[in-house]
Amino acid sequence: MIEINLVPKDLRKKRKAPLWGGNDVPMEVVFGSLGAGLFLLIVIHLVFIGVNMGRLTYYKALQKDWEKIQPEQKEIDDIFNEKSVLDTQYQKIQGLIGGKKRIFWFQKLNILSDALPKGVWLTELEMNINQFMIKGSAIARQDTEMTNVHSLFSSLKNDAVFTDQLGQLDLSSIKKRMIGSTEVADFLIDVEFKKNDRPK
Repeated sequence: MIEINLVPKDLRKKRKAPLWGGNDVPMEVVFGSLGAGLFLLIVIHLVFIGVNMGRLTYYKALQKDWEKIQPEQKEIDDIFNEKSVLDTQYQKIQGLIGGKKRIFWFQKLNILSDALPKGVWLTELEMNINQFMIKGSAIARQDTEMTNVHSLFSSLKNDAVFTDQLGQLDLSSIKKRMIGSTEVADFLIDVEFKKNDRPK
């Protein structure tokens, strides 16, 4: 078909250039494509928001569960720490009572008990890696507590069975205090282990 336009060129209506390329694309298609793309972006954004909200909810649930088990976890940690301390002490004691150079503590404790003068009693026996400590008290009657404590110390120091496998004995302190109207002297005797007999 032949199209004849009798309108002068300077009066002819100019056509709008297509949006892209050389082919005319209907505006409905263009706006439809833009709308579909925008809708797709919104859907993707909403999906990401939903995923993040789900993760946040899951994280909060885990945090609540963790807060619930924290007290039990602390108790378990305390038990393991206590067990570690007891294991260390056990190893030290094994080093003292076992092996070729075994120390017969029952003999030494019997000697210690028999050597106690009247009016003197023991309050604590403590052992660490370097020494054995004897803590006790004596009733003060006209300074007899000093005589009684020194008598105990001298008996132990001069007893060959008690000092066997042990090092130097030292009466390290004597301190007086009042219990009601009675004066009492607290004393401490340090018994150092010989270097070769110390716990490993």
